[in-house]
Amino acid sequence: MKLKIKSEKILTELENLGQFVSEAKFSLNENGLETTASDRNMVCVFNLSIPKKDFEVFEVDHKPRDLGIDVSLLLDILKRAKKEVITFDIQEKKMDIIINSIRKFSYSFTEVESDIPDISSLKFTSSFRIKTEDFVNAIGDGDLVGDAVEIKTEDNKILFTTKGEILETETEILQEVVGKATALYPLDYLKKLKFNSDFINVEFGDDYPIRLSFRNCWIVIAPRINEEEESEEKEEIPTAPENVLQEELK
Repeated sequence: MKLKIKSEKILTELENLGQFVSEAKFSLNENGLETTASDRNMVCVFNLSIPKKDFEVFEVDHKPRDLGIDVSLLLDILKRAKKEVITFDIQEKKMDIIINSIRKFSYSFTEVESDIPDISSLKFTSSFRIKTEDFVNAIGDGDLVGDAVEIKTEDNKILFTTKGEILETETEILQEVVGKATALYPLDYLKKLKFNSDFINVEFGDDYPIRLSFRNCWIVIAPRINEEEESEEKEEIPTAPENVLQEELK
């Protein structure tokens, strides 16, 4: 099987994946290349799906293949390619990664354990489509202030609020929204994301996971427990500061 694609078409997506997992199991079928993986703490689930149309060459068998990939190592190779064309010559136990037809890396597939929370039952109560620039600015401002951002939707308005010990920031965006909701999310996850699209689709609910969808990717992140609520529930629920997705879906 052989795939050929410009490195710039997959680099940002793989960099996002690499922020949360070190290795992943990729599924290769006649529709494209896809992986769904969770970070070790199971605070987030990340999906990357590169459709067949994005490849310059896409020669695959009808039978799907699972490929165990060291994401960090693959990223190191792709960064060496800059904006050149990458060829993946996929064999039984390994693949050759060829940069611009002259530089070759031979990579052996690895066994990857995948333990992913079942998020198929998530039902979001509020959603909106936001300019990427507005979202990134709100997250960046919040990161200067604290470690969690509150997102609130109401009356065709989106509010991003972060409170610190001596500083507070708020971003208000007037636009159409569906439903009303308020929830707190960890900035250390949100600030890692790189977006290669002009808009981001956002779905969430009251104290509920958030789903961000953008070009070829989506990510679901568990909410952060409010400090006051965490103190009240500490004896009953011995969890991490984030309500991990497994706890949310019980």
